[in-house]
Amino acid sequence: MGGGVETTRPDTAIGGGGTPFGGMYETEDGHVILAAGNDNMWPRVCEALEHPEWLDDPRFATRDDRTENVDVLEEGISEWLKLRSTKQAVKDLSAHSIPCAPVNTTEQAANEPQLHEREIMMEVPDPVAGTMWVSGKSIKFSRTPMVVGSAPTVGQHTRELLTELLGYSDDEAQALVDDEVVGVDD
Repeated sequence: MGGGVETTRPDTAIGGGGTPFGGMYETEDGHVILAAGNDNMWPRVCEALEHPEWLDDPRFATRDDRTENVDVLEEGISEWLKLRSTKQAVKDLSAHSIPCAPVNTTEQAANEPQLHEREIMMEVPDPVAGTMWVSGKSIKFSRTPMVVGSAPTVGQHTRELLTELLGYSDDEAQALVDDEVVGVDD
């Protein structure tokens, strides 16, 4: 999937208006994304990152203070995360109820079991490419089933379009095919 090309990621991407603990961070073997910039999460962040002294540090007393001193905090979280695998970091942070998730590569995302269970990634037969994986049913409606399949081949629906949509007779449609005005994929 994705042609086998992986995009590069920045070392960190601070989100939430420049506040710490909101964005993507590098781990020992990948990346995680965090969303823990509010005051209610601050004590949990300090505990999870094994920095209880941050709670009493006046530089970090409020969200505004933490934003002003973001470089110090970014260094602390980066050091902590780079010593852990992505899986372990997510486990440790989640144990403290800190919103986080692994940042998957295209291949990891394509192989995510939940995407297949929910039919978000589906395998479909393709008359040209063989079997291929495509984006599937990301939105589901209770009374309107979504049909996922391969793209039509060139000319596959020419006869139907000419006769059913444009009102040509079968003989008129065949004449256009015979005169090579249109192509069909019979």
